[in-house]
Amino acid sequence: MIEPFLKGLLQALSAAGPLETVKLVVSILGLLGLLGLVATLISMRASVCNQIYARWQALLFKYGDTAGAHQTLSEKRYEPGISRPAGHHIAVAYLNLFEEAFHYRNSRILIFWHLLPKPFWVSIENSMRKQFKQYPYLQSLWVAEHSSWSEDFNAFVRLKIL
Repeated sequence: MIEPFLKGLLQALSAAGPLETVKLVVSILGLLGLLGLVATLISMRASVCNQIYARWQALLFKYGDTAGAHQTLSEKRYEPGISRPAGHHIAVAYLNLFEEAFHYRNSRILIFWHLLPKPFWVSIENSMRKQFKQYPYLQSLWVAEHSSWSEDFNAFVRLKIL
């Protein structure tokens, strides 16, 4: 099936003048460029997921290496103006990572696909609920410093997470 098509295409090209040949070549290159652009945009999805996953893993390792972090996050509440206890920066990193993932979730590739796949996003949402429930320090930090995060993220936390 492809052979007759190629044979006909070669016959048409040999009968065509130089201008028609150039038009065909430019059209083919444009189509290949468009396909390359779509492939690049779709591959962004994998790189964003990998980036979030790598940052999540790094945060967990840092959390494990920070003495007193668990006690701070699970037993204390954030108090502005007081020196930063162990685990404070872990709580800030959690909130920043959650906000970044939220903004990625609302981003789309070519208007059709969310940048983050739905199962990946559901997992992140479940983690947010767990962290806000399990760690009073994290929740009280967000409440006290909510102006540090975007309004759409804050609205999402109020409506869907708390």
